[in-house]
Formats: sequence, structure tokens, C-alpha cells
Amino acid sequence: MDTITQAALGACIAQAGFSSRLGRRSLIVGAVCGLLPDFDFLLSAGQDEFAYLLTHRGWSHSLLVLPFAALPVAWLSMKLAGQRKTAGGVPETPASQLWLWYQLCFLALITHPLLDMFTTFGTQILAPFSNKRFALDGVAIIDPAYTVPLLAAVLYCLIRPGNTRGHQRWARGALVLSSLYLGLGLFNGWQAKEAASRQLAAEQFDPVDLRAIPTLTNNIVWRIVAKDADGNFAVGFHSAIARTPIEFIPYESEQSSLVDQALSSEQGEILRWFSTGLLWPQVFETSDGGQDVVLTDMRFGVVTRPVTSFFGGVFSFEQNGSLAEARPLDGNRDGLDPALELKALWSMAWTGS
Repeated sequence: MDTITQAALGACIAQAGFSSRLGRRSLIVGAVCGLLPDFDFLLSAGQDEFAYLLTHRGWSHSLLVLPFAALPVAWLSMKLAGQRKTAGGVPETPASQLWLWYQLCFLALITHPLLDMFTTFGTQILAPFSNKRFALDGVAIIDPAYTVPLLAAVLYCLIRPGNTRGHQRWARGALVLSSLYLGLGLFNGWQAKEAASRQLAAEQFDPVDLRAIPTLTNNIVWRIVAKDADGNFAVGFHSAIARTPIEFIPYESEQSSLVDQALSSEQGEILRWFSTGLLWPQVFETSDGGQDVVLTDMRFGVVTRPVTSFFGGVFSFEQNGSLAEARPLDGNRDGLDPALELKALWSMAWTGS
């Protein structure tokens, strides 16, 4: 999820279980650990979006790597914090201090990819032994309903120092609420998928892949993406409140040797892997007599422009059919009006249209 949420989650974990012994500095350590996995963006610095998709949420988000990464972070945190004493005034042993800092760092680090796994972007939690992207489609990358309880608990601790037990209760309550919200997201997504499956069967669309994906900022309106054996798509939106029939929009995929070339290129393979195969190919004639193949990741889109994806690629071919250039799908989101989109989300949530 977004950086504010990940930092708040790490700080909230510190407040809930460690601040009474490690002090208020533990909140800073928790917040930093909550952010650390996302520093993998440095691996693709100065490169294009394809490199970012390839490296983001890779080994730095692995459940197999982070337990080991937590140890040096814990040691550094302990050194910066200095030696602590027990309630009786006896200095704690270095081993006991390190173990306490390690528990904090481990939990703050490991919950980052676990939370990311609930989103649709996909997280390589088994890297480097597997590059499979795990995505539960339970929460949007940005969702204030998940973030606000965590942030409120942390801010309460910062502006009301001294009440350790009260701080712990606020933090633990926020963690429970946010976890329940993730569960609600999974439930709403399952219901949306079931409703879509029944309607698609009635409309004689036989999907080989069907996803229900939360739209940005909420888990009420769900983007339904269905793909059949011929690679054609049906996309619609379902409201967990309105529960009206889904208005599916068909998107027919182009079939050509140029599409096959684009998909088999290095950038095309990255997009196919990242999108888990949910790519919509289109072919366009260009002014110079060549052709462009556009591959659109159909998992991401907005209510006002259903086929406007956040990710994709443009593959330019010369007249002789050779691939001249592959570039990210830029400009596809130009002109989007956030206020209009929020208005459309509100209408879709309550009326289903």
C-alpha cells in the first residue's frame, strides 16, 4: 500500500507491543521498518517503468529474506537507542535487548509484504526461489478506511505522551479494526466475484480467468475483469451496497503476428508476468505506415474510463514488421478528473450506475 499506511502500520505495531519497554523511539524504528521494503525503487532508478515492474515488490518483500534482514536493523536500532534498564534499575543484557529490538523489526518488516499481498499489484513473497506474484485483491493500494485507524492511534500517542497502557489499547484496537477491514474486503470481493460469475453464465460468457478488484479508496465498488479462452474481455463494476446487475463492456482482443511478437519481447514478457496474463492487445496504424501494438493491463482502471489502465506498454513496429521500440503506456491517464471520479464512485456505490 502507500507509504503513509506502511509507516503507520509499523509505528502502530511498535506502540502496541514494544513502546512500554523500548520507549517512544520504537515508534520511529517501527515506521522506518514499515517503509524499508519499498526502497527497492532504487533498483530501477533512472530506468523505465518495465524495470520498476520487474524489481518492485521482489526480494525486498520476501518472507524468506526479511527475517534475516531484521537482524542488522535490530542491532543498529539497539546501538542508536543505547542500553536500557529493567523496572528494577538493572541494566538489560545486550542479548535481551537485541531480542526485543529484533521482534519489533521483524514484525514491522514482515507485515509490509503481508499487507501488500492483499492488494492487486502482486507481491513476490517467496523470492528469490519463486517470482510468482501473490495478490489477494482484498484492499486498494490507497484506502483511507484502512489507514485512518492506524494513523489516529499513532498520532494519539505522539500528542498524549505518558499513558502507556492507553496508548497500547489504542494501537491494539487500531490493528484489530484494520485487520477486520481486510477481512471485509475479502468477503466483499468474494461476493462480487460470485455475482459476476452468475451473470456472465447467463450472458453466455465463459471466463477462464475472473477477478474482482477493489477500486481506489474503498472496498464497496469492485472492478470485475473476465477473460475468455479467446483472450476477449468483459469489464464491469459491482457495488456491495446497491447489488444491481453489472453492466459489462466487451473488449475484443486483436490476434496477429505483431501481437505475438510484442508479447514475446522482453518488455512484453514482463507485462504478461506482471499482469498475470490479463493483457488486452490492440493494433493501430501509425502515420508513417508502421503499426503500434498496445498491451493494456486490464486489472487497473477507473469508473469514468473503464479501460484507462495504470500499466501497459506500446510496441512500435516498422513497415517490414520489425520491432522498433517498446515503451510504457504513457498518457493513458491524462485528463482524468479526481473529483469526477470520486463522484462516479459515490454514485456507483449507492445506485450501481
